[in-house]
Amino acid sequence: MSELLELAGGEEPERDAAAATDSAAVAMALDRKRGRGKADAAADRFLAAQEALIADQRRHLHEQLRTLGLDRWSKRLRLAFQALTMLVGVLVLGLVGWMAASAASADGLSIKPFSVPPALAARGVTGEAVASRVMDRLSQMTEESRSSERQKSVDADWGEHISIEIPETGVSLSQLDQWLRERLGRQRRVTGELNFTPDGKLELDARIGAHVLPPQQAPETDLNAMVVRVAEAIYAQEQATSYYLYLAQHGRWAEAYELGKRRAASLDPGERSSGLIDMGQAVSAMQGELAAKPLFEQSLSTGLNPSAAGVLADIEYGQGHWEQMSGYDREWLRRIPKWDRFSPEAARHFEYNARADIALDNGDYAAALPLAIAFAQRGALGDSGNVSRPILVVAETRAHLHDIRGARAEGAAFSVSGPHDTLIAESSAFVIAADAQDWSGVIAHVEASRRAAQAVLADKGASRVYWVNSFEAVALAHLGRFAEAHALIDAAPQDSVPANLARGALAQAEGRSGEADRWYGQAVRLAPTLPEPLYRWGRARLDRGEAREALTRFNAALKLGPRYPDAIEGRAEALLALGDAPAADKALADAARLAPRWGRLHLKWGEALARQGRAADARAQFALAAALDLTPAERTELAAVRHG
Repeated sequence: MSELLELAGGEEPERDAAAATDSAAVAMALDRKRGRGKADAAADRFLAAQEALIADQRRHLHEQLRTLGLDRWSKRLRLAFQALTMLVGVLVLGLVGWMAASAASADGLSIKPFSVPPALAARGVTGEAVASRVMDRLSQMTEESRSSERQKSVDADWGEHISIEIPETGVSLSQLDQWLRERLGRQRRVTGELNFTPDGKLELDARIGAHVLPPQQAPETDLNAMVVRVAEAIYAQEQATSYYLYLAQHGRWAEAYELGKRRAASLDPGERSSGLIDMGQAVSAMQGELAAKPLFEQSLSTGLNPSAAGVLADIEYGQGHWEQMSGYDREWLRRIPKWDRFSPEAARHFEYNARADIALDNGDYAAALPLAIAFAQRGALGDSGNVSRPILVVAETRAHLHDIRGARAEGAAFSVSGPHDTLIAESSAFVIAADAQDWSGVIAHVEASRRAAQAVLADKGASRVYWVNSFEAVALAHLGRFAEAHALIDAAPQDSVPANLARGALAQAEGRSGEADRWYGQAVRLAPTLPEPLYRWGRARLDRGEAREALTRFNAALKLGPRYPDAIEGRAEALLALGDAPAADKALADAARLAPRWGRLHLKWGEALARQGRAADARAQFALAAALDLTPAERTELAAVRHG
């Protein structure tokens, strides 16, 4: 209370005088009350004045206290308002900072309504309508290209934005955002005008920023065609790689080649590398992959775009150069993370593909299968072929794991919609037939693939003819049609691994063991880091009854591909032939973990168990084998051991 009185103000002498007067008044009042005082009008007036003074002092004190409380609340409110103002300022600065950071990474197009004549606008052909048609066409082209390139944003710019104004600036947030995107990022505006020409036609002019696109003229009935050409010009300018793939989808290879040629003349190494790949793809479609190969090699020499390595791996595979193919597969995988022009989705997609190919090179089919499935689930990004084509990669991988039923079921899911699809479907089918040892099926599918190649390939399949012939020659050799096999394979290049393996298989079938070993040895020398040639040689020696020599080659193959199930199973058969059933048992268990649906494997495992006296376990393996894929010869062998 004393503090409040002090705050209420007033001079010290006045307080003392008032206190003295109050004391006198109190004394007089008490005397009267006790009956000791005399009646005195002056004293009564004095006491009345003192009562009034006290009342005034109380009222004044209450007013001061009330004023003091309100002042305190006023100060608190002012402080709160100032804090709120500072918070709003911080938030505004944060918003502007976020907008600036977002704008710095902006890379796209903002399409303004086109200017149109009033006569057209009255009929519904408004500026927004024309701009919307351009946007719709750009979206359709993006879907058709299935490009691995990062896609730039395309936004409409006709009022569908935040319009809140920044106080005391006269600038809206949308205007500030657009300004930041144009200054800090790579946001560009697309503008255009639609006008009548003197002869009554329509002329559509468009530009990206200051870059003028080729003007389009046509009758009014061809407005949509003009819109398509403008959208194509925009796409070619902004998404060159995607536009190239769009042209490829429509078979416009001459235009695609010219686009690639312009890109290849760029001073930017990445653009030049991509342009050379584009030129190579166009030349491959028009003249054949061997004519295009130097362009891909030139692209790879720039050390940038990894796609050149992937294409070269495919070309080398077709030529039978397996060692070179394997090197390009590894180079492709090494470069994918370094190429920042792939979208994250495309980079993962291609990495699955590259890792699957490398696993296949090394005979690690169990590791390749989930990678191939992941690759197939993401579709064929950037592939000018059937979008379901990766399904065939899964099918062939299952066949390599000797799951023939699964492979054929997977292949049946591939949708054929033209001659090109027929070619790749038949090519996959003869690979699966070879794994199934269905030699008549191999020949039928090879012939079908040749007919398809005549319809769709520029070089009529000549660049891969010996790869195809190798499959058919092996099939003919197993069927005893030796003369036909020689006609197919004798003229094949001697640097082709599959051709030499086919020569070895043919010589083996004819009983010329020494020549067979020479061709198998040549294949091993041509692919010294890959396990399959060694496995094929080991299998040939095992079929001759040379188990120890076979075991040596199977062991060598497993040093190169330790998860190669064929070599593990072959090693087990060699051990079984040498009388080591326990070691064969262990090897077959290892192989079964990698290829659990291989009928022959379970057949041989049952034999190894039976030799150890484990009859019940052997019967279980024989039952498994009976439920899986077996050749006719293997079914005969199974019947013999089960009833022997």
